[in-house]
Amino acid sequence: MRVLGSLLASSLATLLALASRPLPAAAEDTPGRVVSFGIGGGVSVPMGDAKDAYKTGFNGQAYVRLDLGAIPLALRGDFTYQSFDVHLAHFANVIGATGGTGTLLAGVASTQVYLLRGNLRPYVLAGLGAYTLKTELDGTTVPSASETHFGIDGGVGLLATIGLLSLYAEGHVDNVYTDRHLTQSNAFQIVPVTLGIVF
Repeated sequence: MRVLGSLLASSLATLLALASRPLPAAAEDTPGRVVSFGIGGGVSVPMGDAKDAYKTGFNGQAYVRLDLGAIPLALRGDFTYQSFDVHLAHFANVIGATGGTGTLLAGVASTQVYLLRGNLRPYVLAGLGAYTLKTELDGTTVPSASETHFGIDGGVGLLATIGLLSLYAEGHVDNVYTDRHLTQSNAFQIVPVTLGIVF
């Protein structure tokens, strides 16, 4: 968790430094677009029992956001891809396994609540969606395991506008409700930390 906290803190510090630069008044007062798109990537850290099965991996994210005008609220549709190498010891009962990969595909409907207005906008996120977990093992004839489950998502982020450019940094907790045989737990928890651009 220390590494995860340091990654998020350094990302937010960078955005703070950039956004704190003075901008022309016109740029500061320009209202944002109603519909925006975001794309980003970063690291994903398995938590709880999931970290026994999967190593720290990476993520890619794309979203569409609908801002609700004067209300400090936005609706988002998120699509994410996360990939992890497996901890082989967790799959020691699979004869011949020499390695493998776990992937997590998700479609999540979220609510984004802005805590402040202006060039620097911290926000909180909450949502729910469908998550498809897939594990493929190398060196064995055992077929890959793929299942789709319901999950909830919560997180915090920071949106910084620098001239005509908008950047974001955010961290989530993805809590996916799974069958116990996937990770020896009824929940699969991943913490993705993502940096990206909004246009």
